[in-house]
Amino acid sequence: MKVAIKHPIVIDGETKFPAGTELEARRPKAKDMVIIGDHIPTLSALDRENPESAVSGAVIRAMIAVVGTLTDIGEEAASEMDFEDLSIVAQTALSSLGEAQRGGEDETGEQQ
Repeated sequence: MKVAIKHPIVIDGETKFPAGTELEARRPKAKDMVIIGDHIPTLSALDRENPESAVSGAVIRAMIAVVGTLTDIGEEAASEMDFEDLSIVAQTALSSLGEAQRGGEDETGEQQ
């Protein structure tokens, strides 16, 4: 699922991803799970209807790791995202994690 960001991602004064850029959270690979696996319990406790209610440093670090990894923009760019965009893209990325854990469809549309 693609999500268009509302705010540009600027790194060192340079716009890397302008507003309107569509980020797509892909299904995780095993190597992605090495990077984000320790963050899953933190994010599992997040209220998807009201993610701002549980904001903490640990939650933000987890969101940055998941978004940076599963959208392939990297953690540096994810850490420069507007929080509104980070929250929305993180929720999308978490959906892709759940799909992978349930054995959802692969790229061909076949059930796993």
